Amino acid sequence: MQLKARIAKAPSKAGVYRWIGSPGDILYVGKAKNLRKRLQSYVSKTNVSDGPWKKALRAHIKDFDVTVTGSELEALVLETNLIKQHRPKYNVMMKDDKNYVYVRISNQEFPKVEIVRQMEHDGARYFGPFLSSFETRRTLDMLDAIFHFRVCGESLRVMNHSEAGSISVPKTNQSPVHQSPVARLRPCLDFHIGKCAGLCAGAIAKEQYRESVEHVADFFRGDRDPVRRRTQELMKEAAAARKFEKAAHLRDVLAVIDAMEETQRVSDPSEGDSDVWGVALLSGRAQAVLMRQRSGRIIGEQSMELAGFAETVAEVLEQILPQYYDIAADIPPLILVPEEPADGPAIEALLRLHGAHAVTLRAPERGKKSKLLELAKENAERKAEQREAKWEAEARNTKNALEELQQTLCLPSAPVRIECYDISHLGGTETVGSMAVALGGKVQTAHYRSFTLRTIKEGVIDDYRALREVLLRRLKHLKDIKEEEKAWKEEGITFGKARKADLPRIIELFHTYADDIGADNIPVKDFLVARHSDVIVAFARFFPLKSDKGSKSTLTLLRSVLVVKEFRGQRLGQFLVRKMLTQVKKGKIYITINPELEEYYAQVGFRHVIKHPPAIDEFLRSHSAKPDTLVMMYEAIAHKPDASLASRPDLILIDGGKGQLATAVEAVSSMLFDIPIASLAKREEEVFITGHSDPVHFPKESQGKFLLMRLRDEAHRFANRHREKRISKKIFA
Repeated sequence: MQLKARIAKAPSKAGVYRWIGSPGDILYVGKAKNLRKRLQSYVSKTNVSDGPWKKALRAHIKDFDVTVTGSELEALVLETNLIKQHRPKYNVMMKDDKNYVYVRISNQEFPKVEIVRQMEHDGARYFGPFLSSFETRRTLDMLDAIFHFRVCGESLRVMNHSEAGSISVPKTNQSPVHQSPVARLRPCLDFHIGKCAGLCAGAIAKEQYRESVEHVADFFRGDRDPVRRRTQELMKEAAAARKFEKAAHLRDVLAVIDAMEETQRVSDPSEGDSDVWGVALLSGRAQAVLMRQRSGRIIGEQSMELAGFAETVAEVLEQILPQYYDIAADIPPLILVPEEPADGPAIEALLRLHGAHAVTLRAPERGKKSKLLELAKENAERKAEQREAKWEAEARNTKNALEELQQTLCLPSAPVRIECYDISHLGGTETVGSMAVALGGKVQTAHYRSFTLRTIKEGVIDDYRALREVLLRRLKHLKDIKEEEKAWKEEGITFGKARKADLPRIIELFHTYADDIGADNIPVKDFLVARHSDVIVAFARFFPLKSDKGSKSTLTLLRSVLVVKEFRGQRLGQFLVRKMLTQVKKGKIYITINPELEEYYAQVGFRHVIKHPPAIDEFLRSHSAKPDTLVMMYEAIAHKPDASLASRPDLILIDGGKGQLATAVEAVSSMLFDIPIASLAKREEEVFITGHSDPVHFPKESQGKFLLMRLRDEAHRFANRHREKRISKKIFA
């Protein structure tokens, strides 16, 4: 009701709206002529015609935000940018525009041909985008074998500077080619092995070089006849010179070019340039096919599997056209679409800005253009069906694998979230741990986490202790302070700030259990205490410490963590510390401890500090601390809520055998969790579970076991990568 009331006051102007979920994530970005009406259409009574994705979106909406714009065109531009920035779950999107590449030909006297990932407004000519950088490089290699346009970068730099007048060219009696300052360069290695056209050696003239580059540009425009003719000439010359290996290579190049030409199912020079979009919707997901027609010929097809959900083809086009042409190097004057989107005029205006010429969207119903459109649509439908069949097969295999794991490992239900842990080190140095995650049988790299071990000393090899630390640090994120406090209350223990009347009891406990009362004042308000039957049985406090003499800034120490003897061994002290640390939103908390307690505080989030502030040293001296006193630090910024670590696993998988399994069981039990655990030994690929001395039996070609092995390999790879990064960083330092 509150959301509807706020929407009723939303502006009735053009702009962009954002639906927001509970964690603050942007679920959907849209544009509207009238923001209020569009927003109200989402929260009004559910329409029978609404698809499942829209119902799912409604179920997750918690908030919204709007941005008013001056026109529909401004709203379209802003919507496109926001979709690319936030990649909302419920928008239709190109999966990853960072994977696209372009062929760039620079605007210089001696143009440079290269592959780039971004277009810039630098006067250069761009061709693309192309989906595969490998295929694009292979195409350039093929063209270089025919036209020999590749030259070394140093010769291009010197020659272009010379043409610009920044290098004086000496007057000689040499030929025009050899008068170039490039001739003064030493011929490069690529020239000697036939991979450079020889600009550095003075073997190619400016006009010849520019002509070769223009042939490359013509090829990417769709004019492939010059390439075919030149290839045939070179092949005959090589055969006549008995260079049969070269002739065979040119024959293969000619076959590739002919195969490209065979895809020209429609050819009519009178048709000009256009882009033809085919869109297919299957199970709410969209598949798009773009066929590029240049000079009346189809010169390429690009298939796009789109992320997000949609209900109509027009909706897909409204979102995908601005995204695609925002990164496209070539925008033709005519774009053929199966349905004209409602915001067609705004999209045309946007494309006019990008292409610097008039652009028309058209949905032809008859004639040659409609046949082209049917061809693109048919291709999109076939690809969508293939994708759906692949999904169904994968889903069926995954479902079978998870059901098999449930039966074989005696799990209460099929495991949705599986976490696998591995330890990696190099002879006891740079010991690290990793957590790989599979959700619904599919690995989720965004949920992976790595752990730098805090309690394993350099040179010490102790995989069991390392695994225990990793699991305890991971599992503490599943502990909810409020739920734990409620559990303590059921056992008769309550928590709160100390009162003035508690001072005698605090002093009594200091005298009984600790020596750090010293000359410190004891401000009772700084203590967090635990009471049993209204008697203090544990406490801890923050202690402010001036960072430097005469300085107003302070450091904070965690001190006086004390639990009476009767309540030790129940992790009451750890809970007190964790409850206090939840109050720390920024900055650092230090603690000085006996080395024996290092693992105890590492589990809470403290880490060993080698170099600490001078004020800590002064504090240790003034309190006559023992020489082996350890200083540890808790950094609030490193302990922000983590969505992956806050998710409870249905199965924990350990890379190792029975020993690692026993360590994991002990660690999980000590945290009072009941989570199924299994281990996978590398040598024989045997799987062990608790309560069974022998490995469990999986059927031959088991999908469930293969799933565990894949996840184990992922954890191993991720741990090794983290360790290698740390070693590389250390070596560099």
